[in-house]
Amino acid sequence: MTHTLKPDSQADREAVEALVAGADQNTKDGWNHASTFKRSHPLFIAAVEYLGWSEEKIDDLFILAATFE
Repeated sequence: MTHTLKPDSQADREAVEALVAGADQNTKDGWNHASTFKRSHPLFIAAVEYLGWSEEKIDDLFILAATFE
């Protein structure tokens, strides 16, 4: 199955990686080793607020993630 990413997905990935790289070790470990991401998790909420992502963008990411096997 092919997953379609929007044109800004590389910039989004770089922004997330920069955010995580600047975090404390516990946050890095939690982010890098998570097998799931919950929209209601405080770390996820803080990250998307910091990144300025819209509800639509977050919805699109979860819809895309649901297609992964």
